[in-house]
Amino acid sequence: MQFLIPLFYLAAGIALFLGIQAVLLAVYDYSRKLLGWFAFLCLAAAIYEYSSALYYSALSYEHSVQALHWFTAAVLLCVPASVGFIGTYTHDRHTPWWVLIATINSLVLLVIDWHSDVSMRFIGGAELTHMQLRWGEVVTQLQGTPSFAIRYLHFSALLLVIWAAFRAYFIRVRDRRRFVFLVVYVAIQLLTILHSLAVEYELVQSVKLVALSFTSLVVLMALNIAIDIRGVMAQLGLQSDQLQLEKSFSQILKLGQERLSQVVQQSPSSIHLLERDGSLIQRNLASHQLWSDFARQGEYLFSRAPWDRLGLDLLCKQVLATGKIRHQLIEVGAKYLTGSERSKWIDATIFPITDEFDVVEALAIVSEDVTRQHTIDHALRMVAAESAGDEEFFVEITSQLALLFNAGTAFIGLFHQEDGIDRYTSLALTINGLPERNFTAVCSESFAELGKQEYSSVISSSAYRRFPKDEFLGIHNIEGLIIAPLSTKSGDRLGFIAIMDTLALELIEDVAPIIEIVTHRVSAELQRRDAEVRVRKMAYEDALTGLPNRTMLQERLSDTIQLCEQNLSNAVAYFLDLDHFKTINEALGHEAGDDVLKQTGNRLLAELDDQLFLARIGGDEFVLLEMFDSQEGMDQKIQHRASDIIHILSQPMVLGDRTISLGVSVGVIKIPEHATTEADVMRRGDSTIFRAKNEGRNRCEIYDTSMQASVNERLELERGLKLALESQQLSIYYQPKVGLDGRPIGAEALVRWEHPVLGFISPAVFIPVAEKTGLIHLVGDWMLESIAASIARWESEGVGFTGDISVNISAWLFARPGFIQKLLGTIAEANIPTSSMSVEVTETAVLRDISSTKDKLKMLREAGVAVALDDFGTGYSSLAYLKDLSLDAIKIDQGFVADLHDSQTESLVNSMISIGENMGFDVIAEGVERHDQLDKLKRMGCKVFQGYLFARPMPESEFVAWIRSNR
Repeated sequence: MQFLIPLFYLAAGIALFLGIQAVLLAVYDYSRKLLGWFAFLCLAAAIYEYSSALYYSALSYEHSVQALHWFTAAVLLCVPASVGFIGTYTHDRHTPWWVLIATINSLVLLVIDWHSDVSMRFIGGAELTHMQLRWGEVVTQLQGTPSFAIRYLHFSALLLVIWAAFRAYFIRVRDRRRFVFLVVYVAIQLLTILHSLAVEYELVQSVKLVALSFTSLVVLMALNIAIDIRGVMAQLGLQSDQLQLEKSFSQILKLGQERLSQVVQQSPSSIHLLERDGSLIQRNLASHQLWSDFARQGEYLFSRAPWDRLGLDLLCKQVLATGKIRHQLIEVGAKYLTGSERSKWIDATIFPITDEFDVVEALAIVSEDVTRQHTIDHALRMVAAESAGDEEFFVEITSQLALLFNAGTAFIGLFHQEDGIDRYTSLALTINGLPERNFTAVCSESFAELGKQEYSSVISSSAYRRFPKDEFLGIHNIEGLIIAPLSTKSGDRLGFIAIMDTLALELIEDVAPIIEIVTHRVSAELQRRDAEVRVRKMAYEDALTGLPNRTMLQERLSDTIQLCEQNLSNAVAYFLDLDHFKTINEALGHEAGDDVLKQTGNRLLAELDDQLFLARIGGDEFVLLEMFDSQEGMDQKIQHRASDIIHILSQPMVLGDRTISLGVSVGVIKIPEHATTEADVMRRGDSTIFRAKNEGRNRCEIYDTSMQASVNERLELERGLKLALESQQLSIYYQPKVGLDGRPIGAEALVRWEHPVLGFISPAVFIPVAEKTGLIHLVGDWMLESIAASIARWESEGVGFTGDISVNISAWLFARPGFIQKLLGTIAEANIPTSSMSVEVTETAVLRDISSTKDKLKMLREAGVAVALDDFGTGYSSLAYLKDLSLDAIKIDQGFVADLHDSQTESLVNSMISIGENMGFDVIAEGVERHDQLDKLKRMGCKVFQGYLFARPMPESEFVAWIRSNR
């Protein structure tokens, strides 16, 4: 069966036919360069395939050698042809260089081939062989040893394939169809080359099919060119139809030119026709109705007002240069418009008028009054804008509403009550386009009553006759009005929007929805503004006194410091801290304390200058700011001001049925002498207060640098106390209590702090710090647990201790909820008798909340825990309280014992002992240091003593030894 040879002849014929077709198309100037390369490629492929047929069908050695030479020449011809076509096909700007390289390469190989005896394919000679293909067809071919030249030829073919693949990748996005066709060819070419290599190295028994790959390229590219030509023809047909249509339009326009001129003349839009140089050709009737200028035909339009200042001359030049339409929105004054009292917004559009060659020969300026639409758009943009935050928003709203309705007056009114009378106040008022001063009026018998209704109200005329007592309507001769209510989401009336004019007004249909939108937005803005005021009040105002708070003070301090720097002026901050306020707060309750703070703020505001800034910064602390223009006499003025403050706050204060006197400690900070930042002012203000308190209270202290050392020491104590609890720096000391015979009947537990660096720190120093920082609760719990554990240990070790260990309980600790439960729980956990521990409380702790104190003391007595009133006689408690309290003992303060040599003090101590005996309390005298003191106390009837005369406070080990030696 003869199959392969006819296939080569057929492929050669197809390639030759497509090449001739490409030549014919190139003659008619369609893609001449691309089709030229394509025709060249078709010719080379046809020769390649024809010579392949001759080679495989040769009957003699000579014919086979001659055919092989033509076969090789055709291959070498196909390489530059392919490079030229693919480069042009993929728009490679380097195509000429690639073609030159490929051509030189092929010519070199061609010269080598024609000078070879057989072919450059073989080294030496070759012999003619017959090969039978699988389907039975017999072909002839030369066989010999492959040369380097044939390997180089195969390498060149592979380079061609790689380059074609790269060019296909380059056009993958720009031309998808050409990319697909080229990828298909690359795949076929690569397969045929690999097949030829397999045949060359006798891996496969077959003929070489590379020639057919060029045929595939020719066919694929012919198909792509055909698709391109079809698209071009369709485009040519469309252009032909368009030209025909334009011709028809031209005829219609020519026939209707006169009719069109009449339409332009009657157009409702203002039209000016101009020559290229800007001189007026003509204008229609609508232009006379809009513009008040009287430019004559032939006159340069832009030499007259307002055309000389609108910028339209520059716009005309742009139209002449580009041939494109231009728009511009312009605001024109009333004096340049016909019969207008206000300026208007004009939309000017400039059209080019062209001849049959699209050359601009004239211009048309079409003007339209878009004031109403512009006003509506601007109003809607105002409404849609984000939160305005100032009065300008409301003024602009009233201005836009007045323009929308062509009204003379518009305003926003807000309802409020004053002296029980309903009134309204204008938030923003616009009259004749200008903002006016706001006013307040009574709602009764006025148009404002309409604003309380649910829907908008319209009085088109005779508004003043309907509300004859309304002064505003009478003063401004209001005839027509529109009222739109402003409401919250819950329906509460905030106010109204009023639109008024001296002429009749109507709720215009296209603006009615805008009124609703505007009222919703204004209502929302009012509510947002009120919410901001409330939030700012919460953020910057003290809720209890109504005074500025710490945040507001810091802002004012920042402004004050900056003002002092700019003006080289001075300011003073007076830090005020009420004396004994905590005692009042604890003894009489927080309600009494709050009353004190309110009265303090009111007194200062009433008695001091209005120019002073007063703030409450927390607790019982206030700050007063005062500016000074110069330093002359400044120190005397500061002392005078501080004395006034102390005098004002030292006056008796009535709290219900009680009258108290407090006093105040004042610390003074000079700005900028003492501090140049807000933080420094606040920190050093605390230092001055600390000094004033330590120096006796109810006094003034002016800052100096030594004060900061005291503050730093206190801060160091706070940090150190936390560490002391964790690192066991605290310890319990015990001071015995003895009876008449000198034997121990108990002891008082005292906390001691041995600092690793500072050494011994007195409880009088660190206990106040613990109370202020809240660490007193941790210290108290630790003491209770440690004492209970020690008592349990003494019992197990047989120390022989009898009596009780008393614990000083801070007022803060005693007032803590759950303190009694904590104490009893600690005793139970240690498994010791409740009578082995007792509690000592001060009068301050007892009187903090008398009702709660009674309950707690009752619980302690029922549980078997004794309670002693410590420092008896140093406070100001009433004896009436004592009879109602479940107390077991009173302790006479050591100050009275030390002063027993004074007859008055001796009488006072004698009375205390008598009171204790008569009320059934044990009386304990503390601070006994001498025998004469002991003798006097015994004669007075005192039976329990404590002091250095018997033993100093001792650590646990020494106390245990003392007990064993004195039991």
